[in-house]
Amino acid sequence: MEIKIRKAEPKDKPWIKKLIETRWGSDFIVTRGRKYCYNKLEGFIAEIEGRNKGLITFMAEDREIEIISLDSLLERKGVGTGLINKVIEKNCCFLKGHFIFKRFNHHKFTF
Repeated sequence: MEIKIRKAEPKDKPWIKKLIETRWGSDFIVTRGRKYCYNKLEGFIAEIEGRNKGLITFMAEDREIEIISLDSLLERKGVGTGLINKVIEKNCCFLKGHFIFKRFNHHKFTF
């Protein structure tokens, strides 16, 4: 069973909306006092055999990455871990014990 992680695309919006509404009870998520609409977030989708099996949404700003949602539709198979690793891979690099942002002029960050 191979897990393919890909960037969420505009064609995925209906599936993402349905997943967020089903799993989170609304088409937006509130965390740390901020409201996030699913259609304004970056994200990755996990696929197995061409079927969507997970979603991670996140915001990258002010030298921080905040994961807004993480949903695995197939538990204990590495879907969630794969999604988190993809966010790290696409936004950071690891250098001498520190994660370094690729997006913001190589500033350190923690999560």
